[in-house]
Amino acid sequence: MSARPGPIRQFFGCKVHGQERRFLFFVLPPILLGTLAMLYLVLKEEAVPARPPSPSGEVAAPGRHGPPLEPLELIRSLEAAEAEEASGKNDAEIVLARKEMFEKLTASNPESDRAWGGLGRCFLVAGQPDAALRALDNACRLNVVEFRHFAARAEARRATGDLRGALTDYSDALRLRPGDVGCSNRILLAALEMELPELFEHKLSIINKSHGTQADATWVVGVAAREMRSGDFASGLALLQQAKGLIAPPLLAQLFKDPVFSDRRGAEFLEKFRALPGPEDQSVGLQ
Repeated sequence: MSARPGPIRQFFGCKVHGQERRFLFFVLPPILLGTLAMLYLVLKEEAVPARPPSPSGEVAAPGRHGPPLEPLELIRSLEAAEAEEASGKNDAEIVLARKEMFEKLTASNPESDRAWGGLGRCFLVAGQPDAALRALDNACRLNVVEFRHFAARAEARRATGDLRGALTDYSDALRLRPGDVGCSNRILLAALEMELPELFEHKLSIINKSHGTQADATWVVGVAAREMRSGDFASGLALLQQAKGLIAPPLLAQLFKDPVFSDRRGAEFLEKFRALPGPEDQSVGLQ
């Protein structure tokens, strides 16, 4: 006698009848599909890691980059502290009070790049570049696209003698805000301070190519400083006459406080500038 075919062969051979056919046709396929669906869901949950909560207790949005979301209370505190900073009042007591505000914010919100950035700028104004550098390192680490952090850290690095690090940060800041006159001039002055003429010319050519009309304001101060350091005071003075019409007096005054203008040659240069005949505002910011 031949062996009886199995149930599957009987089913597809149309030889299964009654309960066996109902089981294979109506019951088994849903069971198999349900099992596969449960396996898929379990494996999918394991493959997607849970998003950790931010320090403020909020869950980060999927795909979000940069600093964590800031609660409303922190934003208001930061705005108040930054408004005080923007007032321009830099008396010792005022700077100390402002620094204490930012210190409290960094203590309670260590993941806030704005708080660290504000604290670093306070240290800079207070003449503490090493402390400023530590705070601004945190700010730059927490937010890599904020112009103010890198521009301020460049100032701190330059004040501590790290001119190459300063040039790197100035370059990063200019990539974030092309055409910033103050930052453009300071990168040229830092290159001059390093006594590397080729580096100065390289930075000047990049600025002139990429910054459009703002390059004019950068060019006159940078080249005036170069002429001054080479001893050509007449050319430097003529260029600074142009700078007075292109750059706002407060910014020009800040540039003249730069270390490039503070050495012996710079002091001689500024004495000649003050002695120039002309309008009374020639010495604005240079006293």
